[in-house]
Amino acid sequence: MQGGWPRGFTLIELLVVIALMAVLTPVAASSLAFLVRDARLSATLNDFHAALELARSHALRSGHSTVVCKSGDGRRCTESGDWSQGWLIFEDRNQDGSCQDNDADGYCDDDGGRLLRRGHGIDHLGLMLSASGSNARHRVRFDAHGLARGYASTFSLCDLRRRQAPRGLVLSMTGRIRPAVAGDNIVCPASA
Repeated sequence: MQGGWPRGFTLIELLVVIALMAVLTPVAASSLAFLVRDARLSATLNDFHAALELARSHALRSGHSTVVCKSGDGRRCTESGDWSQGWLIFEDRNQDGSCQDNDADGYCDDDGGRLLRRGHGIDHLGLMLSASGSNARHRVRFDAHGLARGYASTFSLCDLRRRQAPRGLVLSMTGRIRPAVAGDNIVCPASA
């Protein structure tokens, strides 16, 4: 053998590396899982925030009341369940707060208001989106001035497995939407 370091590892060095990997791998995996859940929660809340902002900006631009309502099938509003099932954003030309698109043409059948977007459900993610406040439990209406009179609410996004802290959005009657902070009424079900 010519000068220099010997090549390869000893058995002891190899066993030490394997033992370190066995200890550190679960730690790294749980940290990665936490980051994935945190990103999923943030993305879901951001998507709903964008839906509310789209409805408000459309109402301001078009001069038509625009509604965000709960929808489990992406074709009609519902008053049952929570916001986790999905939502619709539509022009509410006849001011009834409801839309049914039975023929799937992208317009409300009763008043011809355009469907702007369908939000898909998040039940399969182990998350729950609910609203507190009187009218916003079923829908939010932005008038032609971008106001949400009578629809002030706090939307709570909860991890049903309780692995992440709940997050939320606060909608004021002026139409302003902001992230919830400590002291806001974020409500998660006790059984979650």
